[in-house]
Amino acid sequence: DVCFVAETDGRIAGLTSVQLVQVAVTPGLSYGVLPLVAVSDHARGQGVGRSLVGRAINWLQERAAA
Repeated sequence: DVCFVAETDGRIAGLTSVQLVQVAVTPGLSYGVLPLVAVSDHARGQGVGRSLVGRAINWLQERAAA
């Protein structure tokens, strides 16, 4: 599991947590879950959430999540 944090002007703008889940009945198969995506009021509408989700997807792809 990992957490990504975005900052703007030294302030936390948003964060996301990512979980890589292994499928117990199918060895080698995994999938990703983003249980939390949050963006601060001051950063909304600036693409912070999109950027965080993109980073999370890249992290999962690097680990070959389905």
